[in-house]
Amino acid sequence: MAVNRPPVPSSCLPQPQRLKSVAEFPGPHIQPPDDDADLDADGEADAAELRPSRSARKRHAEGLQRLGVRLTQLRAVQLHALNLPAPLLEAVLETQRLRSRAALARARQYIGRLMRDLDPQPIEQALAALLPPAPAGPRRARRPKPGRVP
Repeated sequence: MAVNRPPVPSSCLPQPQRLKSVAEFPGPHIQPPDDDADLDADGEADAAELRPSRSARKRHAEGLQRLGVRLTQLRAVQLHALNLPAPLLEAVLETQRLRSRAALARARQYIGRLMRDLDPQPIEQALAALLPPAPAGPRRARRPKPGRVP
């Protein structure tokens, strides 16, 4: 059974709003690129203003993560001697307690994230004095297959 309702007045219906321009929104606005903004007086790009590529930034971040993994190989006494910042020291000590593969992967990423805020040079120098250099990669001698002459 249908209920007869009186019609809704148009003043109660939502009115279509006009679209706001970018200037009406609060917060920072994206400025259109200025073609001459990254050029110096000679018309050449300033190398200091150019960002490294995404691949270069990822390589740098992975290098810092590997450096953090090398920190996890040290004993607690050696770590305290390095005068690491407290969050990094706590993360490295916690990582040494972990056994789960997934937890270790997350911890390595977290250590790498903490390392991005630091200058890695003093840590690398201290590690060079304490540990042998990290291997470049898996370089195992392959055994020849049975029946083949090496």
